[in-house]
Amino acid sequence: TSRDHERRRLNRADDAATLWLYKGPGAANNPYLRAYIAERGGARPLPYSRDIESDVENINKPEIWGLSAKVTLDLDFMTVRSLTAYRRTRPYNFNDLDITSVHATTQLRVEDHDQWSHEFQFSSPGNRDLEWIFGLYYFQEKNNVRNEYDFPFVDGMLGLPPVPDCCLLKLNGTAKTKAYAAFGEVNYDLTDTLNVVLGGRYSSEKRSGGNAVEFVNVLNPF
Repeated sequence: TSRDHERRRLNRADDAATLWLYKGPGAANNPYLRAYIAERGGARPLPYSRDIESDVENINKPEIWGLSAKVTLDLDFMTVRSLTAYRRTRPYNFNDLDITSVHATTQLRVEDHDQWSHEFQFSSPGNRDLEWIFGLYYFQEKNNVRNEYDFPFVDGMLGLPPVPDCCLLKLNGTAKTKAYAAFGEVNYDLTDTLNVVLGGRYSSEKRSGGNAVEFVNVLNPF
């Protein structure tokens, strides 16, 4: 019926947007891994199935919070504002990517992410022919990422002798950002209907980072 068709269409759209495993085999997308799972009594869920299995406890523990502060000082000849913000993000995820009862593919992802910014604003009093605002801005960000995949079938897939605790792929890294800026704007009213505005901003941003790739117990170091 048209109602059933609409329900299937909505389910397909909603799930495909959030769960890529719903529309296909998930991580079990190569013949060797499929055989590895089948030999150990596992079965991949059918496409569009909501019934899955796991040999581990899947974890999703995000920690996200932030603080902000605004301080204003009104003087006779100008207003001074201080704007400060801090944000902390600590996601912790551990997932069974093959979504079967067999230990075949897992992922651990942990981030240690901090952002901090500060801005000073100096502005003239309002309702005057000549008005101006100047400011300084600073931003700092750092993110340490631990991203690890466990592939116990890789030694057999590559034709290597069995290796205990095979095989952990580490894709860890760090990213840093520092940014500075200075800005200003001047507005002058020539008449009640005509004004002149002059403004500018200078920004400097520096980014750095690094990745550490290691395949443990497979031609170590990889």
